[in-house]
Amino acid sequence: MKSASMKIAVPNGLLFVRDSGILNIPDLDDESASCWSILTCVMILCLPDSEGETSVTIGGSNQVKPDRKLLFEGTLETPSRKVILEIVPGEKVFETRVPFATNRIRIWTDGRHRLAKTVVIGFG
Repeated sequence: MKSASMKIAVPNGLLFVRDSGILNIPDLDDESASCWSILTCVMILCLPDSEGETSVTIGGSNQVKPDRKLLFEGTLETPSRKVILEIVPGEKVFETRVPFATNRIRIWTDGRHRLAKTVVIGFG
């Protein structure tokens, strides 16, 4: 799996990690949460672009070295076997292949509830 680290200005402070072939996103049904998910997409609350850039690392769990607070652990259905990272739906900033049609995903942040400056996304 290809991995990457980047600094991104994130409009509205929402990052999307999803299957590249399915454009469904979770509902913002709990305003006290910092992460929302459906079977094919995880949406993560982070630092909005008006406050600065968010540091994002994405890759295999054996490639990323999180020393952060675990925010989310679950599975992501990826029938296309491609995962994309978006800053708004339809605006891709990264794409990588994943090995399976269903993949374990874990997301760590720096622990800030509404303004995470660091997001680490690990698969596997």
